[in-house]
Amino acid sequence: MTKPAGEIGSPPSGAGDDGSGRIDRARRYLEGDGVPQNFARALDLISPSSSKGAPEARYLLALIHADGLGTAKDVARAHLEASLAAAQGHGEATDLLDRLEAGMTAEDLARAQDAAAAAWETLSGATAATGRRTAAMGGDLDAMSSLAGSYFHGTGSPRHYARAYLWASLAAAAGNRMARGIRDRVLGAMEAGVVTPDGILAAQARAAELWDRHIGPALKARLKGR
Repeated sequence: MTKPAGEIGSPPSGAGDDGSGRIDRARRYLEGDGVPQNFARALDLISPSSSKGAPEARYLLALIHADGLGTAKDVARAHLEASLAAAQGHGEATDLLDRLEAGMTAEDLARAQDAAAAAWETLSGATAATGRRTAAMGGDLDAMSSLAGSYFHGTGSPRHYARAYLWASLAAAAGNRMARGIRDRVLGAMEAGVVTPDGILAAQARAAELWDRHIGPALKARLKGR
């Protein structure tokens, strides 16, 4: 007796169950590439890989929640997953993040960026940012500028405009012109209603504290040591 044919273009049952295989199958279910489009199966395949931090899985999960593909639309969840994937260098996730943020209020965006930053701190990828923060606190101008760019663009760390302003403000005070440009772009975003005034005020207060207690004295010590 002939066995029923499997799904066209899909691996046999049990094949491709490693992380990359599951993600590839999930994308094909989402796009209907070689198999009938099936959002529920895609979601079942993505979730385990996403929990292990695979950026492609995070991006696909963000896409599912952003567009409500087989599940309730959830912009906050979509933003979280897209932010983490983008921070890991996933280009399509950055594009999706831009689309999501264009439809969010400043208040919702601030909450979403806080949530992504908190989630990132639990991941191994946050180690590099921690090292840069330590160097920046010690007066390292390159580290301050790097943090500003990372938070502004959302690469190497989740996008976070208030944190980008914080480090750009500090780096600009220390003489970095590129950081001054980032600082002014975030201020422009506040004027456009994308960033909350409260977020800027909180960043300014934190910048003043860091400058007075750590960075200012460290810069002075470096100058004396020359």
